[in-house]
Amino acid sequence: MRQKTEIKILAVLVVLMIGLALLAGCAKKIVGNQEIGVRFEVPTDGIISAKLLATIDRFEVTVEGEGIPERIIEPLALENGFVTGEIEVPSGPRRLFTLKAIGLRGETIYLGISIVDVFAGRTIVVDIPLVPMLPILSITPHYQEAEMGNLFTLDFVLHNVKNIAYISFDIDVLTDGIYTNGPFGSLPISSTPGRDIDTNLTTFGYAWGDFGLYAWVNSRNEVDDFTNPTGTTHLGSLTFSSYADWHDTIASSVFNTNVTWVNSSIQDTTMTADKVFSDQAEVFLWYSPGGGL
Repeated sequence: MRQKTEIKILAVLVVLMIGLALLAGCAKKIVGNQEIGVRFEVPTDGIISAKLLATIDRFEVTVEGEGIPERIIEPLALENGFVTGEIEVPSGPRRLFTLKAIGLRGETIYLGISIVDVFAGRTIVVDIPLVPMLPILSITPHYQEAEMGNLFTLDFVLHNVKNIAYISFDIDVLTDGIYTNGPFGSLPISSTPGRDIDTNLTTFGYAWGDFGLYAWVNSRNEVDDFTNPTGTTHLGSLTFSSYADWHDTIASSVFNTNVTWVNSSIQDTTMTADKVFSDQAEVFLWYSPGGGL
């Protein structure tokens, strides 16, 4: 009888020990998957122009990593030039954050990726550099300031465009109370050394108000690709001047790109002008008595 009692007590102890072990394991699992608040502060000013922002329907972030059975997908907000928001993420190393700027048709226009260790005890703020994912003729910087009468420069870059032999585009300019003159020189190709390139730039009017430029770039034999193999081609930099005007102490010029025609090279016949997104830049001009040219 005594032996049976000892066996029962031993069995109860074993069950209790197993239960305690399971609880300990669960406790470790819960601590290892503690939810941590992660904030996002991703700038868009200077990266995405106001014109391209208007084509974006929403921003969303996905999170993946070990111990996350299903990837997390959460929306983020655009506020004061930043993509912002806070989400809860299970703690752990090497969390993969993917930020997408999604267009009105569901296409990914900009994308950014960052890998971050997420642990308790510190503030987690994620800044993810955004890069364009669709064909864009960008004009940068998207915003700059210059004194009236002085020079300013704009860069023109093709993103995600390859295998073309010819491109033409307009640069439409709306000026506010200021004469803007330019540009100086032609549109050089700076990223395709050794290639036989022909360029042309025509000013079709500049005055108080609106004016425009027409430009084209092509390979001289009309069939060879002139773009950079990486898909990012710096078409050139244009320098403009603005006349000092004492009637206005501040003014602005807004520049818009618009691709009018594309000829694909013999390697590819799929690229057309309507597939290339246009871009916008603003130059804020201020007047200083006695300053400028």
